[in-house]
This record gives sequence, structure tokens and C-alpha cells, in this order.
Amino acid sequence: MATITVTIRASGCQKPIVQDLQAAGADYVLALKRNQRTLHAKVRAAFAEADRGAFTPEVQDRCETVERNGGRRERRNGTVLGGPGLCARVADPALLELVRGHWGIENGLHRTLDVQFREDDCRLRTGRGPAVMGILGRAALNRVRTVQQNLGTHVSIGLLRDRIGRHPWILVAALP
Repeated sequence: MATITVTIRASGCQKPIVQDLQAAGADYVLALKRNQRTLHAKVRAAFAEADRGAFTPEVQDRCETVERNGGRRERRNGTVLGGPGLCARVADPALLELVRGHWGIENGLHRTLDVQFREDDCRLRTGRGPAVMGILGRAALNRVRTVQQNLGTHVSIGLLRDRIGRHPWILVAALP
């Protein structure tokens, strides 16, 4: 049976979420950003100590991939600090593939929702409002992408969303 690894964006780096994942015995990768100052500082300090040889972690593994993508040379480095058996499960390029896959989703969905639909600016914080707006935003994005595919156009999501807002018949004419 294949192992499923959960990847979570930076907003998911919360103790209750990690505790639930650990209780379920799940494998997980958390995306950490600098805006989580305390946790980010602790993680950076752990890697800095390992680099200086200040402590010897139970397992330390480093991996690198180099590939050409879109005419560019891309180099990715990964370092794992963890307990016994961890590096064997995320051996060499597998960890980098997980991280790259996560950021593909992050850039393809969440960034689009934030940039084109200003999702992060939404101030709904209580009740079912945030969940409902999240569903509506994803439904709207899916609808715009469907129109984009059906029209066979290379117009950006933002420009197409703007055109549909000004000329709603585009939406009706492009749907199956």
C-alpha cells in the first residue's frame, strides 16, 4: 500500500493540526514561512547548529536535484533532520518532489485565489462565512478555468475574470 504524505501550507503550522497528524500516524510536510517568527527562528537555529556540528542529530540527510525546466537550469537542495528511519522514507529526491508538488498547488490555486480574487483580504472570520467564501472562490476559479479551456484562449485568469464581469454572456456562451 502506498504511503500518503500530507503537505500543508504555512497557515497549517499550528500545534493542534500537527498533534492530530501525529495521532493519526500520518506522514506530513509543513511549509514554514518567515512570518511565523518564533517557529522559523527555532528551525533555522536547529539547522545552523547541525551545520556547525554543535549537536549530532540522530539522522541527517542532504539531497540535491538538478534539472532543466522551461529553458532554465533548476537546482533544489534539501536537508532533513529527524529521527531514525525518517530519511529512508523521504530518501533523496522524494522529499524534494513532495515540496515541489506542494508549491505547485500553492502557486496554482492559493496564489491565484489571493491575487485574482483577493482571498487573503476577506475579513470574514466567524461562523461559516470563511468556509462559504472559500467554496465560492474555488467554484468561481473553476468556472473561469472551464471558460478559458472551452474558448481555447491564452488570456490570463485575471483578464478573463474581468471580461466576464463586464460581459457576462461570455460565461454563458463558453459553457457546455
